[in-house]
Amino acid sequence: EFEVDGQPIVVMVVSRLPQGEADGCTHVVEVVPTSADRHEERLKIDVDVGTVFGDLVAFEITPFWFKGFHLPPLPEHKEHRCTDRACLSAFLVSLVVFAWIVVYALQNGDLGELRHASDYRGNICGVDIPEARYAYWCRRVGQDAVTLHYPICVTSCPTSNETEHLCVVPQDPLRKVRLRDYPTRVVRYSPYCWPVSGK
Repeated sequence: EFEVDGQPIVVMVVSRLPQGEADGCTHVVEVVPTSADRHEERLKIDVDVGTVFGDLVAFEITPFWFKGFHLPPLPEHKEHRCTDRACLSAFLVSLVVFAWIVVYALQNGDLGELRHASDYRGNICGVDIPEARYAYWCRRVGQDAVTLHYPICVTSCPTSNETEHLCVVPQDPLRKVRLRDYPTRVVRYSPYCWPVSGK
């Protein structure tokens, strides 16, 4: 901190200049007056020979601001600009396309399908068939394997092999037979009846 003409000022070092400057200055400092009627200034100084203030750094109207006042850029400063307009344009286009997809999905989609399963006919369990909210994969006829492509909607998930359900025969989708169930369980909020491991 210094006093100039009785007015206190604060001097901050902004940058160190490379050696060999024509005017011999070594640093650029910013002079910040404490009084409201004086503006900030950038000065070049030579600390090696004791010169406190050198020539005023060339002042130009620039896009650089500090505390509401125009200030010239630092020495060797390169003004920032957009260097990849093609990628920026592609990014903006992708945002527009993404927004269109979201609006279209909200207007024409059914968010209920994210929370519900469906049977082999496309009926949404718990919506199209309100009383049957779970999807269950039947056994294959005469096998222990399940029929993944023909799930059915059930009111509750079977917990043993003592019950039966009317299931589709994969070889003849128009034919249905009653098949013995297998133990399943519900995993948290899943709308499916998951087979119990090892049973």
